[in-house]
Amino acid sequence: GQFDVILSYQIGISNVVATSGTAFTKEHLKILLHYTDNIAFAFDADKAGIAAVKKAIELSLSQDFSVKVIELPSRKDPADIVQTGGRQALVEVLKAAKFPIEFYFNIASKNIDLSNVLGKKQLISEIAPLWKATTSSIERTEILKFLTINAKIREQDLRQELEKKEKSIDRKAHV
Repeated sequence: GQFDVILSYQIGISNVVATSGTAFTKEHLKILLHYTDNIAFAFDADKAGIAAVKKAIELSLSQDFSVKVIELPSRKDPADIVQTGGRQALVEVLKAAKFPIEFYFNIASKNIDLSNVLGKKQLISEIAPLWKATTSSIERTEILKFLTINAKIREQDLRQELEKKEKSIDRKAHV
């Protein structure tokens, strides 16, 4: 929120904006594009924050931004980190920003058993919106590599299943 921006700015981190979570839109991205095509999101780690950051990631990727996700400690926001650990603590959290596929995988794998086929299919369903939003073929290749290693699914099978899910998402959007 606004307090996070103010405290960040006061400690010398000035390239921050408050999005007010679910209010983040393509219009915001158009404005941000005047300054950068790199974005790192830091939303609350609760259910609403996770849903909001996923929406923001997908919207940003669909507009060809380079995106990272700053995973905040539970029940902490940037202002809390600054107040308890100062500038260095916030800098460390910022340096640990993850690529969207890591974020999606970490969230999904908390609730999915990846040791069986059903779990792997469920994971692919969770990743499909990210795949669909990703316009860069390089980033899509990285998604496949990451999942091949971490979910232990063959790259060819992943691509086929993600492309099938992508078409399904498109069909649902046109209904």
